[in-house]
Amino acid sequence: MANPLSISIIRVPVPNNQSWHLSGKKRKSSNQCNQLNALSMMYLLHKNTAYRRLIV
Repeated sequence: MANPLSISIIRVPVPNNQSWHLSGKKRKSSNQCNQLNALSMMYLLHKNTAYRRLIV
């Protein structure tokens, strides 16, 4: 159940970043998307480690 949710979380910021670049606000959008990507990666790493601990 964790894999499809993680895939959706990772894929969400990409189209938002493209739309922001089209609108012309590049710096703020890039910073926000980078923060979202970092948070999503940290969340996935935390989830994966917890899941592995449960399995092991």
